[in-house]
Amino acid sequence: MANKNNNPNKEIDKQNKDNQNENFDWKRAGKTSFIWLIIIFGAVYISGLLTQAGKKEIEIEYTEYRKYLENGDIQ
Repeated sequence: MANKNNNPNKEIDKQNKDNQNENFDWKRAGKTSFIWLIIIFGAVYISGLLTQAGKKEIEIEYTEYRKYLENGDIQ
């Protein structure tokens, strides 16, 4: 009977897996990072647009507020 531990195919497979682990695919990682950055910046941009769209109040100084209050223009 042949010894199963001396199978040359298993050694070649192990070497191929080791080589694949050592060779990091920078191109793929760069593309993935770029896509995630676009998604994050897009979400922040859209969030900003939606937040500003709901603003209908007017900012005034405190002194102006006091004048409106004294004149009875606001309660």
